[in-house]
Amino acid sequence: MFKSTLLSSAALLVAMSSTAFAGGYVAPVVAQPVIVPVVQVHDWSGAYAGLKFGKSSGDWEWNSGAEFGPIDSANAYGGFAGYNMQRGNLVYGVEAGVTKSDVTVVAPGPTTFDADNFFEIKGRLGYAMDRVMVYGALGYMSGTINDGATDVDLDGMTYGIGAEFMVTDNIFAGLEYQRAALSGTYLANDLDADVDTISVRVGFQF
Repeated sequence: MFKSTLLSSAALLVAMSSTAFAGGYVAPVVAQPVIVPVVQVHDWSGAYAGLKFGKSSGDWEWNSGAEFGPIDSANAYGGFAGYNMQRGNLVYGVEAGVTKSDVTVVAPGPTTFDADNFFEIKGRLGYAMDRVMVYGALGYMSGTINDGATDVDLDGMTYGIGAEFMVTDNIFAGLEYQRAALSGTYLANDLDADVDTISVRVGFQF
């Protein structure tokens, strides 16, 4: 009985070995790691500066609405410099700029005013999507207009929206709409002006 059982076990082991060799060696399946590509996201942080060119137009009020008229479209050009900080997709910072406009304001008389340099400082808050950023801006603007003999100081709030695109790692181009709500006094007369400017901007990020 013992001999018969031993022979049966030996036969079973031989059969199992034959089956394994007949099928060949089967390598274990090893899961391959998933490689996630690294996406390079542009960092908008740091100082920047550039030039802008566009068109300005608007309207004015003389003595709180006693007279009203348009400000015809004219060239506007200047420069800007600022500093950005970034946290996640949010970009925030401050920008200063100067604008020279060819607009002319014709007041009753008639009196013609030509615009001089206008300076501005504004805060910006934007949302970055890699190399593209959209933003809003709010700040303060001041400057002068001149009738040929007298300078009239104007100042007030400025605000707008814009978008910028990084053409290279350092050079960007953008488009900005800005409105300036300005007021001043000329010979005891109040002068209010709303000036809209659309500008193309090209700059360098340091």
